[in-house]
Amino acid sequence: MSPLNSKQYTAISSLCFLDTGNPENSLELASFDGNADKCQIKLEWTTTTEVNFSHFELEKAGDNGTFRKIGSIKSNSYEAKGTRYLFEDSSLRRSTNYRLKSFDHQGNFKYSKVINVLSSCGKKGVKFEAYFRPVKETINLHIINPIKADYCLLLISDNQGALIHESQIALKKGVSAFEINADQFLPATYYVELEGLKWRSRSKRIVIP
Repeated sequence: MSPLNSKQYTAISSLCFLDTGNPENSLELASFDGNADKCQIKLEWTTTTEVNFSHFELEKAGDNGTFRKIGSIKSNSYEAKGTRYLFEDSSLRRSTNYRLKSFDHQGNFKYSKVINVLSSCGKKGVKFEAYFRPVKETINLHIINPIKADYCLLLISDNQGALIHESQIALKKGVSAFEINADQFLPATYYVELEGLKWRSRSKRIVIP
């Protein structure tokens, strides 16, 4: 991803201002917004002041509220005037929170406000339950798919949002059951999600004692 054509903007409200004490090193974020077109999210932000800055990181929150990095764009900081940026995300839920993390060349950073983007994306009708079975030390899933046979990813993350397990599973129409060996998981709280090509389920919380 790269910045769109550079253009001067007038700040309506200051969402993020990072002053490192060096007048030749500053950033002011004028706006940060997101719009959805079905399963495609377009994140857009503009700066009014941007001098000697390194890059921006885009972060997305999971159902447990933990943000994780989904991409980065280099700063157009060789210009003191404002710049318009665009980033696209195609893996989303019906409601998704995003935030922007701005870095200078010394590693200082500042977060933007959190924005929420609503979309019509999602696979309607798919429901699932996940639980830990201590006798066999497995994570068990029961999935109800009333639509048609499909493939999806099984994603298991820890409480900090780090991905611990990823595998592809085949969903048949009707009820499917799956069993995951839990030997690789330490005692902790985990979040289980299903993700298809253009949809993502809400996560299910499990606890391994």
